[in-house]
Amino acid sequence: MFNTYNSGRFLLYEKNITLQYMKQPPIIYPHFTDEQKSWVILDLASRIQEKSKTQKAFWRLFGNQLPHDTIRRITHFNSRALVLDYKKQVFQLFSWDPRFYYEDKDFPEIYLLHYTDTWKDWALLDRWEKSANEPNPHHIVPQSRGGTNSPKNIRQMDRKVHDDFHLLFQNLTPIEQTKCLLTHFQPLLNTDFSAAVLDILERQDIEKMSYISQVMKKG
Repeated sequence: MFNTYNSGRFLLYEKNITLQYMKQPPIIYPHFTDEQKSWVILDLASRIQEKSKTQKAFWRLFGNQLPHDTIRRITHFNSRALVLDYKKQVFQLFSWDPRFYYEDKDFPEIYLLHYTDTWKDWALLDRWEKSANEPNPHHIVPQSRGGTNSPKNIRQMDRKVHDDFHLLFQNLTPIEQTKCLLTHFQPLLNTDFSAAVLDILERQDIEKMSYISQVMKKG
């Protein structure tokens, strides 16, 4: 989907996370087809459930939030790099509605005992960004995926939060991050609702059309 990559930056990223995992890392390479990218997203989504490190990183980042709030908030965090039309579509879908979830999950009474609205949007960003003890730049569209150094593509994050973020999402783009979370929460979500979200995420050229021009390298 992206034709331009910073090869030096990509190789450095690959080396760093190879050391972290001590094996072939679950990242998206420049030559990957759409099908191969989908397998990486599926792998990362499964790690939230199966891998202790990734699971802990997920809870440190998002806490006990309802699934639709988690996906809405990752969109909110990435919003400065996203075009208005895409943001409006996602936020409209993720307005509160019990029909997001399967009725056989006894939602909302039992479900709400397990998930609470721990952080409002502003508080979540405060934890990730404004209260950073060791701030370092996070690229919303990763440089290894064609992201630029534009201020629109950078957020300052606490170093530990930043490490958790990339442990969870590796070098996924914002659209792919949403797909990853949607895949993780799939067993809880109503089929019609999931289909409505995927209808947005799977549109042709969605990766190119969803970002403002400053955040992507030309070519």
